Amino acid sequence: MTGSRLRVLRGYASSAGSVSTNQKLSEQRAQNVTNIRIQKGNVPLTRMLAPGAPGESQQVGNEKGAEGQSENRRVVVRVLQNKAIAGT
Repeated sequence: MTGSRLRVLRGYASSAGSVSTNQKLSEQRAQNVTNIRIQKGNVPLTRMLAPGAPGESQQVGNEKGAEGQSENRRVVVRVLQNKAIAGT
């Protein structure tokens, strides 16, 4: 049952650049993916939680190399399902 699923989006940034710029990039990434999910993914806005933007926090890649910085420029989408509603 897809109606019981909520999408949580979080946009992240590498530490290259200023903190304020990275925060804006993080917000833009999350908002862009939210818009794509709504427009092309047929996910209603009522099934999306407000996008989050942790910015430079919660790094997954080594910031000393280009590859690690690239890994930190990401959007993570989590799908949460209320099992009580879905009956599973």
